[in-house]
Amino acid sequence: MPNNTPNSAPNPFEEGAKSVSNIPVIFIDPDDFKDDSNKEQKLHTVEKSIQTQFQKHFPDSDSNINVNKLALSTDSLVSSGPGAAAITINGQKVCVITKPGADMDTKEEVAETLSGTPSNIRREVPGTDADWQRGAGVHEGVHCNQAGTYNLHKTILSEEDMAARTLRHEAEADSVALQDMEQRGKPEVAEAWKNYRSLGRVNENLHPNHATGAILGNIEPGDATTNHVNAAHVTTNLLSQHQDDFVNNPDQYIETVEKAIAHPENIEGIGEAGGIKDIDDASGDAIMEDITPEVKTALQTHLDAYRQEVLPRAQASKIEDIKGGQPEIIQGDIKDTMEIGGVKASSFFNSHSDPGAAQQRLDQQAKLDVGVNNEANLTAQNNQPSMAPAPVTPMTI
Repeated sequence: MPNNTPNSAPNPFEEGAKSVSNIPVIFIDPDDFKDDSNKEQKLHTVEKSIQTQFQKHFPDSDSNINVNKLALSTDSLVSSGPGAAAITINGQKVCVITKPGADMDTKEEVAETLSGTPSNIRREVPGTDADWQRGAGVHEGVHCNQAGTYNLHKTILSEEDMAARTLRHEAEADSVALQDMEQRGKPEVAEAWKNYRSLGRVNENLHPNHATGAILGNIEPGDATTNHVNAAHVTTNLLSQHQDDFVNNPDQYIETVEKAIAHPENIEGIGEAGGIKDIDDASGDAIMEDITPEVKTALQTHLDAYRQEVLPRAQASKIEDIKGGQPEIIQGDIKDTMEIGGVKASSFFNSHSDPGAAQQRLDQQAKLDVGVNNEANLTAQNNQPSMAPAPVTPMTI
């Protein structure tokens, strides 16, 4: 429902989600329970919020809700957002959306989450904070409509099928978000969003099932396959080995990627990454799936994004040192290896799969990639024979 409270501006994330969701939306705000001391208290806070919002949507329905009996894992209910899942509560279909917390409320923080790269090496993020919050909201709102969209005949999906299904869902959600940006006169925001998705291939902690950069504008979201997921794996395995060049030596980095595009046969693991396509009847040998076209597309979209988002900043200035997560920009030569808070650039990249302060990220490696963890939590209780729609994956962003 729109926020009509006097002197209260509409929440762009909520407005974006509600603009595309076909079912009533219940929002969970992780900031509401950030001060709760344990999981039980957090769940109690979430339960009260769900009950209040459910009663507003369905005043004649039973609003007595037990969060422990919902078709969602309790861990996902108290995680940091964003994320979305369509479920049924007391006979009513609703979408439960976890909003981004305070550590992802600026455009820079959204960009870091999407791209897995620090903001001090990229050109300025276009648009306003509200533009990016709305984009994230539209993305999650699309997820509300997706449960059961693909593979309706299956009740249990293999890991490979689930990854491809998730990629299709993520690409569709991104596509609708980009269309919304274009329609609202924000094409530069849409372009940056797509570029950030492609840049994310340099960060091994961003899950390949969210690698939509190579999908958007190249194929229809619903045509994404396991080949695209496997290509994202191969691409990340290659690019993540060159993270220092990504930051410190743009010319070398571009040369490395261009060589890989020109000679994909030399990329480690590309021959086996596609999996077995068939068996040769005569020899009995495995015939491997060729994912070369998908890998080349993923690399080219990454390189294009790098040239647009990173190269201008690198050409304008050199990053010599970062202390406490804040950049010190100088003109001239740079050190051979950039350090951020006392760690190498690669470690800093790794930390950017979960929003938060730079040093906190580095101290919490085990908690990285919140979105992927949410995905596992959201699907865990539904990856079994059931007529109920399986929860869809969160943004990771």
